Amino acid sequence: MRISVSILPLLALGAAACSAQTGTSSTGPGPADSGTGARGNTGLDATTSGTAETDAGSGVSMGTGSSSSGSGGPQDTGAVSDSDDVEAAMPTPETDSGQGPCKAGTLQPGTSTLMIQSGTMMRSYILHVPTKYDGKTRLPLVIDMHGKGDTAAHQITWSGWREKADAVGLVVAYPQGLYNSWNAGPPGCPILMCCCEPAQDYNIDDASFIRAVVTKTAQDGCIDLKRVYATGLSNGGIMSQWLACDAADMFAAVAPVSGPNMIDCKPSRPLSVVLYRGLVDPGVLYDGGNSSPTGHDWPSAMADFAKWRGLDQCTDAPVAMPTHPICQISSKCAGGSEVVLCSPDATHNLYGMAMTLGVGDADVAWEVLQRHALP
Repeated sequence: MRISVSILPLLALGAAACSAQTGTSSTGPGPADSGTGARGNTGLDATTSGTAETDAGSGVSMGTGSSSSGSGGPQDTGAVSDSDDVEAAMPTPETDSGQGPCKAGTLQPGTSTLMIQSGTMMRSYILHVPTKYDGKTRLPLVIDMHGKGDTAAHQITWSGWREKADAVGLVVAYPQGLYNSWNAGPPGCPILMCCCEPAQDYNIDDASFIRAVVTKTAQDGCIDLKRVYATGLSNGGIMSQWLACDAADMFAAVAPVSGPNMIDCKPSRPLSVVLYRGLVDPGVLYDGGNSSPTGHDWPSAMADFAKWRGLDQCTDAPVAMPTHPICQISSKCAGGSEVVLCSPDATHNLYGMAMTLGVGDADVAWEVLQRHALP
């Protein structure tokens, strides 16, 4: 087993937010403390964008389904901006057909930290259920994944998806990566072709873990399984790209942020993708190339855009989105899919900058994602 000592500068946090995930047990190979993030964080920390909440990821309180409100954990503020009121009234696709009425479940509005068995390991995730949840109407589910070295507890505080969930009625799951990272590729994928260590070193089956989270959430509550979406930052964005390749049967669309498509893949069906890449990202360069000591040759934003337009068999030339000119869209694609590339003048950790520019990731992504459901 090869354990690299180099550090991929993909992360969403500085050293303060790279603290250990407490309580996640692991019976698989590797260090016993699976959340230590032992490789540290050397590069693109929160100071790049000035948007970090540096104490938010200091610990994830592990439980068996009880409410999580411990120190350092996310608080469910339910904050909704005025601009969300308009979107909250927008209709979403009616896709309950064929799924039958919801049965009584255990989900309740609020934020909880849950544990689930995945392979030989116990894994954790934070689940946010909006106040709009009534247990009778099927709600969409969004999987929102943190960057390498970061935590689910911090991801919930800055990605904007919790606020979007409360505004429009979404359930959002924030899974915790082992070793604070994701193995975003097929088993045995060469180290420079996929990403990221340490999860990749130990060949963690994160795709199966995410599938298990979706299945368990649908068992526990009233979820529309035709409207399940994946997003994430950096290593989490790369993981959402891998899910688009590997789990197109489960995910209706994906919205990776600062995380390119690292491998050649052929999804089982056309799938809509909303790409976010910062123009001044010093780590995952907008124009592509190697900017880290690990030797990864990152695809450029335009290469990634072209790749997905090809996979989705788009026939139209990209045009600016009428509502968001910094985003390009191809909408004449197979199966009614769409491919979008948003290019804010922002760095790697672009959530705050994108919001300032009026193109918050959750806002723009949901504008597109809500139009798409599994066939």
